[in-house]
Amino acid sequence: MIKTILPPATIGIVGGGQLGQMMALIAKSMGYKVGILDPTPHAPAGQVADFQIVAEYADVKALMQLAKKSDVLTYEFENVDEGSLLKAKQVAELPQGTNLLHITGERLNEKNFLNDAGIPVTKFAAVNDEKTMRAAVETVGYPAILKTVSGGYDGHGQMDINNPADVAKAAELYDKTQCILEARQKFIAEASVMVTRDVNGKVVTFPLVENRHKNHILHTTIAPGQFAPAIHQKAHQYAEIIANKLNLYGVLGIELFVLDDSFDGQRTCTTTT
Repeated sequence: MIKTILPPATIGIVGGGQLGQMMALIAKSMGYKVGILDPTPHAPAGQVADFQIVAEYADVKALMQLAKKSDVLTYEFENVDEGSLLKAKQVAELPQGTNLLHITGERLNEKNFLNDAGIPVTKFAAVNDEKTMRAAVETVGYPAILKTVSGGYDGHGQMDINNPADVAKAAELYDKTQCILEARQKFIAEASVMVTRDVNGKVVTFPLVENRHKNHILHTTIAPGQFAPAIHQKAHQYAEIIANKLNLYGVLGIELFVLDDSFDGQRTCTTTT
């Protein structure tokens, strides 16, 4: 059962980026105290929080320190150590739990979850050695992107696979860690939608927006996105399905590729973050 935690309670946030900063600013305006755990000194969220613990996300000792100083814990993104959070959960409330993290923090889990929920995703296959890499290419085809299943963002931990020569080089990535091969999609736009779900199961979605990137990093967001009404409708439908399937408590961002603005009701590919 989720209990209500009121100001001036302390919220501990694992992750000190811009999302954590926005969360901290709103929490502070409501009268909460905020603590941050992030490996970067003076992280964006740490600059507006009551305190910051500078340590890696997988540092159990540091996370337990944050938990002991907090009434409730949350995390701002998916690249957080699940095992460490399970231990911290014994000390402070963790409304989001770790199942959400287990799914969204591992790309194979995420793709399988979306696929099972009936959400369209790009072709994908697991890769962990030369044999599975070649089998994955047979399944997914060219062009494709090889990614680590966890960690990596803004183009890091990824490799373009466009031809057999790239396949030969792929061992540089899959020899180090479990990977996933995803078919590269031709798309007209990248989009995202925010969804919230409360303890009573009420789901609210925010307007679908268009995201424009430069050098793999978000540069501009246009709100609302200039898409056909059917795309807005389908994105909100997907968001509600995902929130309910995850048994979400809180806020989740869902990113989508819009493949065709003429839209036949099905042509989008999605991934949660």
